[in-house]
Amino acid sequence: MSGRSRRGLLIAAVAIAAIALPVIGLRQAAGGQPPSEASVRPTSQAQSKRTAVIVATDLLSSIDLAVLLDDRLRRRVIDRFAARSSRDALQQLYASEKKRVAASYQRPPRFARAALAGYRVDEFTPSGSTVSIWAATIGGSGKYPPTAGWSTTTVTLTWEQGRWRVTDVRDEPGPAPEWPIATLSSEAQGFREYRHAP
Repeated sequence: MSGRSRRGLLIAAVAIAAIALPVIGLRQAAGGQPPSEASVRPTSQAQSKRTAVIVATDLLSSIDLAVLLDDRLRRRVIDRFAARSSRDALQQLYASEKKRVAASYQRPPRFARAALAGYRVDEFTPSGSTVSIWAATIGGSGKYPPTAGWSTTTVTLTWEQGRWRVTDVRDEPGPAPEWPIATLSSEAQGFREYRHAP
């Protein structure tokens, strides 16, 4: 796993007191109910770009603040999505992120939520896929004021035993509103919009 993967890690990172907050809360704000076992279990899939995007999105939306801070739930979620060869590395990566986030979320009230702005399939073959997800995140706690940020999280997947499995997760800043409009527009055009309903 690269140093870049460890830098901000999970899903969209937002700076809060110089640490990265992952794109947590895609499904819920902190303090809500964690996802059930059924909701985080990948089901049988077709070998397609669409299902690769679904699995990447499901992984990121399954690890909200409550799950990230709960060692048992976090390990269970990662085990269900990770490729066998990458499971230990991903567990270590998310455990490290948990320590960083916990240090900033010591005091209630705690809040974290993200909104998906778009997705992009960077690479696709029948045996592997790379999906990038652009998101905005807002979060804060009694210790730190709310802060918002934009980033792109790239999830690498492999086709293993009839389903997509995650091998790597990394992130980088932006595209963000403070970027020059020409740059923001050019970068944003590379992402397709999510279309979904409750």
